[in-house]
Amino acid sequence: MTSAGRYCVPLLLASMVGLLVLRGMAFELPLETDEANYAYIAGRLLDGDRLYVDVWDHQPPGVFALYGFAAAIFGNHDATYRYLATGAVLVSLLLVYRCTAPHSGSVSCGVAVVLFALTAWDPAIGGDGCNREIFMNALILAAFAVLMHTAGSAASDRTPSDLASSDQVTSDRASGRGRLAAGVLLGLASTLKTVVAVQWFAFAIWIVAGSLSVHRREAVVRRIRSVGIDLLPFCAGPAFIWVLISGYFAVTDRGLAFWEAAFGFNLGYSDVDSGFPGRFVGFF
Repeated sequence: MTSAGRYCVPLLLASMVGLLVLRGMAFELPLETDEANYAYIAGRLLDGDRLYVDVWDHQPPGVFALYGFAAAIFGNHDATYRYLATGAVLVSLLLVYRCTAPHSGSVSCGVAVVLFALTAWDPAIGGDGCNREIFMNALILAAFAVLMHTAGSAASDRTPSDLASSDQVTSDRASGRGRLAAGVLLGLASTLKTVVAVQWFAFAIWIVAGSLSVHRREAVVRRIRSVGIDLLPFCAGPAFIWVLISGYFAVTDRGLAFWEAAFGFNLGYSDVDSGFPGRFVGFF
């Protein structure tokens, strides 16, 4: 067993069991207000109602689609969403292990999984529930894991002559697919809650910094071009998700209602006396 696995794997397994026990204690509790609302709207959608027309909430459509998908398979019951959230938390815990084990010592990895398990269940932040943040965590951590793998595979120094080799071209394509996958994952997370844009900007800065480091031996113009090429697949992921969703609501005559629900209404949480750009930035 590796040095990271010596302590981290037992702590990971213990944390998984602990989460199952702790979350199991909340299964008998009713869903809280927001969660019950998601379940209610999911049921209405399964009955044929149209989102943002027949039934409305000031949220993007991801959570209703997720709840509706689960309800269609397992039934519209509280336990369905409890199990769904528990699965998402366990996936998140495994991703924390996946992100830390190869890059840190055994103690650091063990501390990471234990701290995540404790905070992921904390009732003070809704950790024992089925809220959107639980599902967002899994998607954001998955994007982070993909980007870490992509960054690791592209970490070796390259010269301009390296770019012509077939091995390097293959590696670049694989890295591009990884950044696209990470962008899609973040795009899906943002359909649950649009504040995921904050994580998107943070990851974009990370990609730019890594690209500048990898291409540091190239001329300035070529470095700028390389940064753009590295960043483009990551940007294409969320763009694809939101163009697809926006197009769907537009062709079903719900474009304006969708915009108001997913974006416009929520700007009321920010300073209403400022202009639209200021309100948008203030909200996020």
